[in-house]
Amino acid sequence: MKLPLTSINTGGLLTMLLITVIYAVVIVYKHRDRNDIRQIYKWYLWYLLPFLMLAIILKLQITLQIGIYLAGAGIVLHRSNRYFYRN
Repeated sequence: MKLPLTSINTGGLLTMLLITVIYAVVIVYKHRDRNDIRQIYKWYLWYLLPFLMLAIILKLQITLQIGIYLAGAGIVLHRSNRYFYRN
């Protein structure tokens, strides 16, 4: 019996994680002088379709896809608060 953790595509996992982190940081940095968090989340929401297509091509499990996407949303939330509330 093959364990589920042994069948994770680590190359695809790292690729998606890096792309998501880079994209999240770039869109927050691009919108750092605006106080409209909705605009930032709209940009991040547009990332969902290419993210899903690439994740399916790389054959990542759905739970990993959801986790990586939500981790990117957490980065967006954290980084945007850093820029909005700085002195």
